[in-house]
Amino acid sequence: MSESAKEVYWGVKCHQCGDLIGLAKVRYDQASGKVLPPTVKATNFKADCPQGHSRDFYSVSEVIEFQGPAVLAFPTHPDFR
Repeated sequence: MSESAKEVYWGVKCHQCGDLIGLAKVRYDQASGKVLPPTVKATNFKADCPQGHSRDFYSVSEVIEFQGPAVLAFPTHPDFR
């Protein structure tokens, strides 16, 4: 059985429950293949827990990369491009 296609995303962990909150898909430089840092509109931003636990402020320093299915059902966060 083959493994499902994976993608890499930017996200933060919910302060209340630790679930991942997806923010945007990671982009790569076409020439070098290196990860491009996210274009962020603000140093701090609000994000909603996918489990509905909270809407909280997060810092750009809390953003992590995570791997998940090729099609995740979350819209790109408006502060991340």
